[in-house]
Amino acid sequence: MIHQALINSSTDLIWSLDKEYKLIAFNEAFKANLKDYTGHEFKANDFLLPKEFFDEEYLAYWKVLYDRGLKGEKVTSGIYIPITNTDKLQWYEIDIHPMYEENEIYGIACFGKDITEKKIAIDTLAKNEKRYRDILNNLEAGVVIHNPDTSIQISNHKASELLGLSEDQMKGKLAIDPQWKFIYEDGSEVPLEKYPVNEIKSTKKPLKNNVIGVYRPLHNDIIWALVNGFPKFHNGGTEIREIIITFIDITARKEMEIDLLKAKIQAEEASKAKSEFLANMSHEIRTPLNGIIGFTNLLMKSNLDINQMEYMSTVSESATALMEIINDILDFSKIEAGKLELNIEEVNLVELSNQVIELFKQQALLKNISLTLTIEDDVPANIFADAVRLKQILVNLISNALKFTSFGQIHLDLHCLENNNGKATIQFSVKDTGIGIKEYNQEKIFLSFVQEDNSTSRKYGGTGLGLAISNRLLGLMNSKMQLVSKFGEGSNFYFEIEFKTSTNTIENSIALSNEVRKMKDIEPLLTNHTNILIVEDNTINMFLAKTLVKKMVPNGTIYEAINGAEAIEQFKNNSLDLILMDVQMPIKNGYEASTEIRTLENKTRIPIIALTAGIMLGEKEKCFEFGMDDYLSKPIIHNELEAIFKKWIKQ
Repeated sequence: MIHQALINSSTDLIWSLDKEYKLIAFNEAFKANLKDYTGHEFKANDFLLPKEFFDEEYLAYWKVLYDRGLKGEKVTSGIYIPITNTDKLQWYEIDIHPMYEENEIYGIACFGKDITEKKIAIDTLAKNEKRYRDILNNLEAGVVIHNPDTSIQISNHKASELLGLSEDQMKGKLAIDPQWKFIYEDGSEVPLEKYPVNEIKSTKKPLKNNVIGVYRPLHNDIIWALVNGFPKFHNGGTEIREIIITFIDITARKEMEIDLLKAKIQAEEASKAKSEFLANMSHEIRTPLNGIIGFTNLLMKSNLDINQMEYMSTVSESATALMEIINDILDFSKIEAGKLELNIEEVNLVELSNQVIELFKQQALLKNISLTLTIEDDVPANIFADAVRLKQILVNLISNALKFTSFGQIHLDLHCLENNNGKATIQFSVKDTGIGIKEYNQEKIFLSFVQEDNSTSRKYGGTGLGLAISNRLLGLMNSKMQLVSKFGEGSNFYFEIEFKTSTNTIENSIALSNEVRKMKDIEPLLTNHTNILIVEDNTINMFLAKTLVKKMVPNGTIYEAINGAEAIEQFKNNSLDLILMDVQMPIKNGYEASTEIRTLENKTRIPIIALTAGIMLGEKEKCFEFGMDDYLSKPIIHNELEAIFKKWIKQ
């Protein structure tokens, strides 16, 4: 009785059958559960294999299970069997044991545990896993999910494709024993501890947008991947549950980058070759121009008759025009290469503006055009700017205005828009009454090598670079050229620049301006005895330099050297006050000679002034680096040489 009570208290199904599949005994759970499905009142000697008890699909399978038990085999758990009717499907986990009497099997004892909910959960999980895997396998990214020990739990088709192994080959693979190698962009191998999964495991932090090369030994190739990854933790804690890594194939992009890098290197090499060519071209062209312009200016100061003066003026204008074209091309090349930099220094704005006007007064007078300068009272006298480039922009604008104006007037106006906290915004405006510019051409004229139209180029000449260069220079000054023009009535080119201001006043600037003008009339410049060494390999330029120096220092002694080696010997043998040193020379150049002279000096440092026909970026700085004290660009301008002497030679 106790034994039967225990059996009936079980929620599992318990029943026994004889060799003919007839019920011997069963518990209440068996009776109650099957009655719910079949409506049959079970009793002993019932057959337990009719179709109404079991789904027809599983009927034969039940018989096989029973027969295995009747043959003495134990059928253990893990077998899912449905028991059903038309309304319900119930799943049981079955255990079957043979029953013996005097060593003979007379039947079987069966035990059934209801696992319907478990089966539904397993099926749902399987469906979700299939859906999950379908999603993974349709992703363009390779996905690898690692266990906490870095072994691979799941991977998708794309990961297999990228890493070169099948999913079966990858499953269970530890990060310490991969079948592939990761490499950095420089070609070096990624150390094992820096493999994505290992790094995430050690840092417990996400990995974002790492570019890594994957060497695949089975394919003997390298693909490039953008790698991301992150850890997932147990219940929001710090213990890692799994690590998810994604790989996106960027091989095509990487190859394009490599091609672009090669193209960039080739372009840089071509640019370097171009820069070297321009530097050489600058030196070769500017060197003879130095002689032409220098001696032309000297001849024009001599006693010439009217015709001779006219001829020399023409030569001077032509040489100057050629120099401007060369400078335009070189400036444009430097700007295009990003190698032009501003040289900021304190600038006398009053003096600079007057200098610009002085350059064009004679030309304006010949064309009967009124050329005026207006500087409003609130414009600061002194600012910090690149005087050479600011002057270049204004010269270009006034030169263009004179070129395209046949009558009327040209105004250079300076107006202060704002002045406070040591900064001033100044507007520069060049207005003319010239031919003007058609509206549809007003943007085109700022493009490189472009003029308004072909007739303009034929009639007025020019490279078409002036405005483009001016606008690029303004870009370096955080400004932009602006234009208001009406065809047939004139143009107004203007721009605004913010400068740092100086404390010097207008009165001081005017006094300085007058003093500078007075200095230009002083000749000779130096009356004391001065020893000057001129180092120059070009005969004409040597002659020109000697001529200019003799006029400024009539009581001086001039020593000559045609290369750096001779310059060093002259330094050793003579007491010198100043050296004018050409840069590009045979045997030993100016840089080498200057360096050696500095090592030979005792306590007294002799000023060395660089003379160069090159104007490429960094040349001035290079001269200082090699021990020179100042810099003169060829052609030598009388006023600039004069300023150098005043600066470096003591009276």
